[in-house]
Amino acid sequence: MTQRTLQTIEWNAYPLRTPPAKERLLLIVSAAGQPPSLKLIGKSEVAIGYWTGDAFRVISGYSRPRLMPLDWQPTVTHWARIASCLPEAIDLVRDRRFDPDVKD
Repeated sequence: MTQRTLQTIEWNAYPLRTPPAKERLLLIVSAAGQPPSLKLIGKSEVAIGYWTGDAFRVISGYSRPRLMPLDWQPTVTHWARIASCLPEAIDLVRDRRFDPDVKD
């Protein structure tokens, strides 16, 4: 069964628009990394993450390249609020990191 949503994903360019802190976000991540891989310049991936108020943190959907430090974070180019993209009757699991995007 396929369920369609009527919502359009509103993508925001970063750093032109700063996301809300501590809310789950869909992220478009540059696949090239820093320093950039010439093979991957212009390529992107989608991940789920959040904005801490100072930086993006990826929590799902993007793997840290091998040989990168554990605190390495990918370069995010665009973000969208995930809660507004979900089908009706879908509730996110409560997590104190993300209270603003979870219904009571």
